[in-house]
Amino acid sequence: MSIEKAQVKVGTAHEIGCRLDDALEAATKDLYRLEGAAQAFRQAAQSVEGLAKHVDREMDEGKFDLETAKLIKKYVERAHQMMTNLTMQADNNRMAQTGKVSGAEAAVQLVKKFRDDEERKAEALRVALAARAAEAEAPVADEGPRPVGLRPGASIKERRLAEELAAQAPPEPLPEEPRKKKSKRA
Repeated sequence: MSIEKAQVKVGTAHEIGCRLDDALEAATKDLYRLEGAAQAFRQAAQSVEGLAKHVDREMDEGKFDLETAKLIKKYVERAHQMMTNLTMQADNNRMAQTGKVSGAEAAVQLVKKFRDDEERKAEALRVALAARAAEAEAPVADEGPRPVGLRPGASIKERRLAEELAAQAPPEPLPEEPRKKKSKRA
């Protein structure tokens, strides 16, 4: 992997993370909106319930007859039931939105972890390339073209094969000294 590839990965992860963070923010705003709606419907249901008490009081005071009070109470109870149903629906929507927020938070954390990992890998690669350049006193492959006449080193595969062959080869015999010919005259 090269430093440029690592930088592209980090940049891509950052961009995706930003977009997921925006989606998380929008989901959180929707959650707050739904929580507010549930609270408003709950308060409205309590207010409508209070209207039923006013109807009873005004009927006792004789402002209208029993049949009219019955009809008024019927519609007030319907309104109360509608507000209760809307409260339950808003609570269900709020719970579903809570799940969406949790999913968005998990996605943001996942992308953040990936980005941090890629940054660590890129930094480790930079350090390794700097160490290699300092050791070999040769230009690093990512720093431009190789000078004329300088061959690239053996690949990892070639080095492993050479090590395996060296381990399998029998030890070389020691070179023998040439024998001196004995002369027949002596």
